[in-house]
Amino acid sequence: MIFCADSSGKRLWKIDFSGNVQKIIRLPAKYSANYGTVDYYHSLWITDKNNHCILKFNNELDLIDVFGSYGKGDNQFIEPRGIAVYRRFGQMFIAEKPGAQYYWTGTDIKSKTLEKNSINKCYTLTTDLKEYSFVSLFSIQGKDTTRLLYKRYARCGINKMSINTKQIEDLKRSNFILRIEPTYSSYTYYHWDYPIELNCD
Repeated sequence: MIFCADSSGKRLWKIDFSGNVQKIIRLPAKYSANYGTVDYYHSLWITDKNNHCILKFNNELDLIDVFGSYGKGDNQFIEPRGIAVYRRFGQMFIAEKPGAQYYWTGTDIKSKTLEKNSINKCYTLTTDLKEYSFVSLFSIQGKDTTRLLYKRYARCGINKMSINTKQIEDLKRSNFILRIEPTYSSYTYYHWDYPIELNCD
């Protein structure tokens, strides 16, 4: 696929290699595209030097995330311009007005739920992820830890995963921990743990 921008960076196109237009979108009101790159999962990353930020779209041009602000601190930019990614491992290089920054691609989560489905009586873990990730779910009772899901591969966006009903029924009084890990770049170096409540309604 080919991605390109026009209308002073206010519009994005997705075009196949035969020249057929697959999709056209307009960027949110105040944003505009300057430079872009495509990662291993065909997500599109673009710089916006006027708003000092990076926008990430999935390969269907759905906006996944906007990060960055003006400044010299962590996750801040001063007029970010060129952007490149090492597709195999996900390292990101971003040029800005005073120099450049280097990042390892991690992951983040927008929302999470663990609930019983009254229709088929199973339990479902729902996650909304900003990056392709490995997802694990643990229950903790005192000093005992039970693994309910382990490094299940999840796509960017909303994922639903079924969990063995009996396992959950036996562990209703547990504390549940959701762990997400990046699939490349910073994989094995970082993970993020989140408490999650079991909804039995």
